[in-house]
Amino acid sequence: MRSIRSLLADVTEFMTLSPGDILAVGAAAPAPRVRAGQQARIEIDGIGRLESPFVQGPREARSRRLRGGNPRR
Repeated sequence: MRSIRSLLADVTEFMTLSPGDILAVGAAAPAPRVRAGQQARIEIDGIGRLESPFVQGPREARSRRLRGGNPRR
């Protein structure tokens, strides 16, 4: 693992980042768990807000049906 500062320094050695580019990073283990119906919100003063709802995908719905769980949960 490395800091964002270190990651940016490494990435910009081989590519140019332009305004509006996004560099996605992950979370350290253990990764956070989310469920359908929850929402993530990222807000940066002066830039704006990004909201992302989490929905149940077909894979998760099928897995729950096979186990006998409620697919609408």
